[in-house]
Amino acid sequence: MSVRAPLTNSYMTGSYQASFVLCLSLITSNVGGQTKKMLVSGCIWLGACVGNIAGPFFYKTDQAPKYPLGIGSLLVCNCIELALFFVFRFAFMWENKKKAKAREGMTISEADRNATAFQDLTDKQNIK
Repeated sequence: MSVRAPLTNSYMTGSYQASFVLCLSLITSNVGGQTKKMLVSGCIWLGACVGNIAGPFFYKTDQAPKYPLGIGSLLVCNCIELALFFVFRFAFMWENKKKAKAREGMTISEADRNATAFQDLTDKQNIK
């Protein structure tokens, strides 16, 4: 194994933090209602904390220095995360189309739109 491979892998894992921040902003910005938004954000952080606790157990000392189980588990988690981004994208597109259909024929004034903007309505309750 050349010296460049571990260095390249190290650089690639740094991009994971950016995708985690995008995940946080993607989910919380697409959830309506303050209580629901805080609950979703807390669940994401709980999952991250559980992953950070469980992650080191995949790196067995008898597998050093390549750690195939640890590297494999990281790769699987990154692939699951990528797949979930696409699932969220299509779920959001589906919800937006459903809301657009519900709004068809409705006349929503600017005052109504502003009135619901600051209420604590969830994304299911606020069709405007």
